[in-house]
Amino acid sequence: MEKAVDLTVGQRQKNKGMSWRPNGSRALSLLKVAELNGQWQQLWFPALAA
Repeated sequence: MEKAVDLTVGQRQKNKGMSWRPNGSRALSLLKVAELNGQWQQLWFPALAA
């Protein structure tokens, strides 16, 4: 599980010159989870998903 997190989120956050606060890191993680779960449209366009 830890490796999956590193591959999906960690690589994005480890680019040169980047620094992340806990809230920003959590937000990015939640968006990535929504994308991987196929919930992106439902998250951003709930009226269309209903």
